[in-house]
Amino acid sequence: MTKSKKASETLAPALVELGDIKPQSSSDSLNRADFNSDQAEFDLELVSDLVGMSPVFIKKILGNIKKLSRSQLLILLDLDVFSETFVPRSKILSFLLSFDASANPNQLTVPRNNPKLILGHAIDVLKTIPDNSVQAVVTSTPYWGMRIYKDSLSVKWADGEVSAFGHEQTPEGFIRHSIEVLFHLKRVLRKDGSIWWNVMDTYNTRTQIRGNAKEALEAMQGK
Repeated sequence: MTKSKKASETLAPALVELGDIKPQSSSDSLNRADFNSDQAEFDLELVSDLVGMSPVFIKKILGNIKKLSRSQLLILLDLDVFSETFVPRSKILSFLLSFDASANPNQLTVPRNNPKLILGHAIDVLKTIPDNSVQAVVTSTPYWGMRIYKDSLSVKWADGEVSAFGHEQTPEGFIRHSIEVLFHLKRVLRKDGSIWWNVMDTYNTRTQIRGNAKEALEAMQGK
């Protein structure tokens, strides 16, 4: 199995060794030179999801538009009302530039009477699923800082952190990564679709992540 350090070098999903939890975060700043070119245009709805502003508000600032140039995107990022979503301010442009390119042209076609079981990193698999094609999503994700799973994947997220889902350094990081998965689910969900997302209460303690329920019970008993 490959350690988290190797995952940070290749940026590819890698299995996490049990007990070897080493999340990593990056710290970057906005490079204004990247916004000088106006060749690319970005969809209003997509930009809205990334800057935390409603499309109506963006139109009040930039006019009645459906596409944004790089310079218009920079105007939004400079506003006091910019609200960080699952993508930090410094990484929004690069995310937008790679978003369309990351879509898999060989999208899955699943006949209605021939169900398939697909194994993989959720975001990678979602990129292969056609728009507006999923009627229901039912999931119970790993909770933050609670359990080590034998098949945990260490991946690089849009915020620059490298970790398995649930092994983030902070609960805020766990929330960002949950929102990132929901962002990709939004594209594939039908208008009449629904998402059942199971997240129950846990406690923010300074104890180590447990390998199983028995270890958690023993820890609560002071053992």
